[in-house]
Amino acid sequence: MFPAIGAQAAGKYTIGAVYNPDGSVMTSLAIRDVGALVTKGVARCLSDAGLKVSIADSGTPGSAFTLATDIESISVDKHFAAQQTIHGQYFTMTSEVKLRFTLSSSGHPTLYTVVTTGNETEPPAPVGGEDFLPLETEPAESLSVAMSRAIGALVLQPQFRQALAN
Repeated sequence: MFPAIGAQAAGKYTIGAVYNPDGSVMTSLAIRDVGALVTKGVARCLSDAGLKVSIADSGTPGSAFTLATDIESISVDKHFAAQQTIHGQYFTMTSEVKLRFTLSSSGHPTLYTVVTTGNETEPPAPVGGEDFLPLETEPAESLSVAMSRAIGALVLQPQFRQALAN
């Protein structure tokens, strides 16, 4: 597999903010060199799925397949409300990670391609009229969940598994 690429893969990029109840920015949120983190996450996911993974800058000799990961977008926003609960100040938070995966082999430059999206919204949506407390309270935690979901969605794709089987 190749290291993750994309506009946000290297360097420092603003990906969102924490907002005060009046809508003003309390804190800007940024990431730095997230490509290495995404690459490590994809390698771990594929390894956990039973695949032998190696990371190279170019096609590894003898590799049956190569996987390219392109970071399309990463964002996280946390909005505080004026409302207070017994647990503290009420907030909502949304994180989203979009990744494009392209599976190739020596004979087929594009065996399979897919864009996966991982989302995390806090607090969780009410179920049966019951409200839930947030599971993640920090933007980094929420973003981690969204990233895990975007990466994990790859191995859940039947077409991806089918392409590897052929």
